[in-house]
Amino acid sequence: MHPRGIVGWIIRTLEIIFGIIVLAMAAALVANQPSGGSPSQINYSVFVGVFSLLSWFYTVGASSYSPEGLGSPIIVVILDSLNLLFYFCGGIAMAVAMRVHSCGNTAYVVTNGITAGSTQRCHEGQTLTAFLWFGKRPPSHPTFLSEY
Repeated sequence: MHPRGIVGWIIRTLEIIFGIIVLAMAAALVANQPSGGSPSQINYSVFVGVFSLLSWFYTVGASSYSPEGLGSPIIVVILDSLNLLFYFCGGIAMAVAMRVHSCGNTAYVVTNGITAGSTQRCHEGQTLTAFLWFGKRPPSHPTFLSEY
């Protein structure tokens, strides 16, 4: 469930926007990997983006169109909680892997495994890290659980 009215739609809209940005930035880093496989932190960020988008479709449908027909409200709370956990873990993993410094620092860009010597990858990695931190939000309001 999400808050009713305009507030609920704003929250869910921000959730899908951040999910799309996280997925796009992580996919760009995977696609532009110069050699070998992409680092596990980036692969995990792709998972976070995909999970966020898939859970968004379910939670919007369950919360708005058919609250009784698509499952119990506890499923929505569980999905929101998992999103919170996944975004939090992804933000920590990317922050640790990036060791965020200035992308103008040549020594940093060349030695970092995420940036792989590219200033563009450095900016993309920092953007991904920021959106993983901003994309997390607390689970839906649990007051409706008192009905059970």
